[in-house]
Amino acid sequence: MLTSGCDGAPEEPATCPLEAAPSAQPVGGDANGDGHVDVSDGAYLGRAAFAAGPAPACEAAVDLVPDASFNVGDIVALWYAVGAKTAPYLPDVSAEDCPQAERTASPPCGEGLALGIDTLAEVPLGSFPATVTVTSPSLPVEAWSFTLTASGCTLESGTTAGTLAADKADGTSGLRDSGVAWQSVTAAEAHVLTVLDWRTQATLPTGGARAVHTFTVTAASCGTCALTLTPGDPAVGVESVVSAQGWRYVPALGSARVEICAG
Repeated sequence: MLTSGCDGAPEEPATCPLEAAPSAQPVGGDANGDGHVDVSDGAYLGRAAFAAGPAPACEAAVDLVPDASFNVGDIVALWYAVGAKTAPYLPDVSAEDCPQAERTASPPCGEGLALGIDTLAEVPLGSFPATVTVTSPSLPVEAWSFTLTASGCTLESGTTAGTLAADKADGTSGLRDSGVAWQSVTAAEAHVLTVLDWRTQATLPTGGARAVHTFTVTAASCGTCALTLTPGDPAVGVESVVSAQGWRYVPALGSARVEICAG
């Protein structure tokens, strides 16, 4: 899959994290027509249904609740397909079902997009926090997903509490309202998918790093704890991608090394 520049010309991923080049092969679940099925497709469908956004690149590809129409049920099913992998199926579509739709706009490149890890450099034995952040200098980020791995330490739990991804209903300063907050956390790996609001398209403030998910990490022995954001594998979890205006972006991925018992 080629990445696409602001004017639609191919560019290197390092200079333009946008991946919105039209796909030659239709894919079931692919709403924005880029050949991938990820968190951006659900955001794209939410914009189509509630914010007068562009229609799906192919309605047959997003008919996840098979009733020959595009509706809210398809949006919800897509979130489960990308995150929990429990959607009943992704439609099997062909070029006849999905003639390639022409792009009506050239999405911005989104330079500087990054997923990072904010934590301590040195800790004693026991538990400590590690926070995943989203940095977006200019794009209004509405959704994201990521895979985080841990080596030399253990991931105990994860939460959006205390971050901008927290649910407004909890009386916090979070931005999530009728969005999605799904996670799967094991000792060595976490998969997270978050959507702030797929009806009104709430977005993170642009600028510096914004905290979106905090993990409790435990170190049981002295040494080095390595926390790494990886590209992810959609076959077993989620990819590390960011959605802005329904388009897929692949951000720079951070890591952190924490020295246990360094003192």
